[in-house]
Amino acid sequence: MPTISVSTKFEAAPEALWALVADFAHADRYLDGMVIEKMVGEGVGSDRHVRAGELLVVERLMALDPAARSITYALVDPPAPFRSYESTMTVVAEGDGCRLDWVGTVDTGGEADEPVAANMQQVYLGGAQRLGELLG
Repeated sequence: MPTISVSTKFEAAPEALWALVADFAHADRYLDGMVIEKMVGEGVGSDRHVRAGELLVVERLMALDPAARSITYALVDPPAPFRSYESTMTVVAEGDGCRLDWVGTVDTGGEADEPVAANMQQVYLGGAQRLGELLG
């Protein structure tokens, strides 16, 4: 299973970045091409129904730890080519700013792992760039 990892520094207070990252229901603010069609439930265990182009997926909030500034979500009943996908975003105080560590694992059962992981890497990089723009 490939691991996707992006670490990005921001010149912003960790609390400001955490406010964006922790808002599971509004990740479409920083993930281009993603539309959250509906939310089911609240807090850990809630599901967001996400459309990205023609693909409709359900992501579940698996963990939310405000003290550690960490959020984990995973695909529920993932569509092909996914067998599983899980991602954790952690905001770390660093000097006068902060750092976002965004780490995910993807399993497609084999030959699609690397292309899917490469695509997800671009999603993470684009998301981190958009978060920077939102932070000003």
